[in-house]
Amino acid sequence: MTGKKGMKHGEKLKRSKLCYKCKKEKENIVKKYCKKCSAIYMRGWRFKNKVEKKISKYPGLCKCGNTKNDNSKYCRECANAYMQHWRKVHPKDEMDKFKAIVRSKTKMRIKRGLLIKYPCEICGKKEVEAHHEDYNKPYEVRWLCREHHRDLHKTGIKKTSEGGL
Repeated sequence: MTGKKGMKHGEKLKRSKLCYKCKKEKENIVKKYCKKCSAIYMRGWRFKNKVEKKISKYPGLCKCGNTKNDNSKYCRECANAYMQHWRKVHPKDEMDKFKAIVRSKTKMRIKRGLLIKYPCEICGKKEVEAHHEDYNKPYEVRWLCREHHRDLHKTGIKKTSEGGL
């Protein structure tokens, strides 16, 4: 059985060590073009397909002079310092800590296969979130899709005996 370009199944594609465009030796044998020709090709492709290059929301340098993380106002060091300060100013109360522990235990039980995700109780979607009615019963979980989980928290309606919220 032959596949791409008359190759036999399982046979690896052999690429030249030279760039297909400028015929100079390229850095990566797996790729077709060298870095320079690849950049030129991609610029043309983006123009032809009207695709804009992804631009960072916050370009430039951080206030300390280091380069910023993608879509962040700060570099890693300044972001860490900011979060440490924020956590000191906004400490978690005991209930928030307890809820975080319960959520962590739930995630671990899911990961270990001890708690099985089911489709959304309302619409049947496969992508679901765990909802705890009572954090004192950490393994009694309702499975809801994102939309219905948000609706539940907005309206505060408890589950009725038959269908629906």
